[in-house]
Amino acid sequence: MPYGGAARHAGRSARQGTMMDDQGAARFVRTRDALGVPLVVPVNVPGYLPGGKEGRSGAGTSRFRCPAVEVPAASIRKGPVMTATLENDLWVRRFHPAPFSAIRLVALPHAGGSASYLFPVSKALSPTVDVLAIQYPGRQDRRHEPVLDSVTDLADGVFNALRPWLDRPLALFGHSMGAVLAYEVGLRLQLRMGRSPLRLFASGRRAPSRVRDERYVHTRDDAGVLRELARLSGSDPRVLGDPELLPMILPAVRGDYKAVETYRADPDQRLDAPITVLTGDADPMTTLDEAHDWCRHTTGECDVKVYPGGHFYLNDHAGDVIRLIRAELERLLPSEPTG
Repeated sequence: MPYGGAARHAGRSARQGTMMDDQGAARFVRTRDALGVPLVVPVNVPGYLPGGKEGRSGAGTSRFRCPAVEVPAASIRKGPVMTATLENDLWVRRFHPAPFSAIRLVALPHAGGSASYLFPVSKALSPTVDVLAIQYPGRQDRRHEPVLDSVTDLADGVFNALRPWLDRPLALFGHSMGAVLAYEVGLRLQLRMGRSPLRLFASGRRAPSRVRDERYVHTRDDAGVLRELARLSGSDPRVLGDPELLPMILPAVRGDYKAVETYRADPDQRLDAPITVLTGDADPMTTLDEAHDWCRHTTGECDVKVYPGGHFYLNDHAGDVIRLIRAELERLLPSEPTG
């Protein structure tokens, strides 16, 4: 999808870079997460904008506080974007509620990422699958909360937030750091609740048991962190060069990197669920050998799917990956009665 030039900072009408409803109130703004990946942010939902305020200014208008990227309004769906019935919605975002779905998919974004990155996944899988996108502390509407810089704390937070959503079977999807978190959340469901996830989709991350002997990104200065983000080719140079935006995104990026870089898996644990591994053939963060080692972390079946591309191969192959997820989950749905 083509993206136009960046909108100006706070104070500019949210009509630029957003889709307006029939009354002129903005519903979404196209922006980018801490890695510069395009995302969709609902702006007429209380508490969703950065700063934790409602995001409405005057009659029929809405404001935003960070650079946005303009897109055609036709590319964004109208209508409600999430429910707000549970306190745990700080963590869990249901962009497209699917109340009659038999399966839920918990989707966890990459380091520096946010729940909105997973908006297209939610839209594509609804109403067959009820997608719960996870929002970590320290970014967007949660940017005034402390960043959690350990996988243990993050996984505990996600697990606790999911307790109200356990009325249906769960599958897990995570990209990069999100893959490690999905694995740890799956173990918590298994060990603490006695129920394993239906399947784990682990994308863009080497197996939990594979640790590289290299200098940690989170210990570098700001310039060093920015060089790493540029190396992964997932970041918009305009974001990485914006002196006003960087102080808002770098703490989340650094904290997430610390979490995943200092993580060490329990060698005695295995997930009692099948794992589908998704990786790019040119990902500097994951070799094919490191991807295949995910199979050591399950007592069930394991398969590895390789796509052309680097760490953010998802951006070019989102349709293929979503179709794969849909096909795997549809195989788990109850059969329709016959006769």
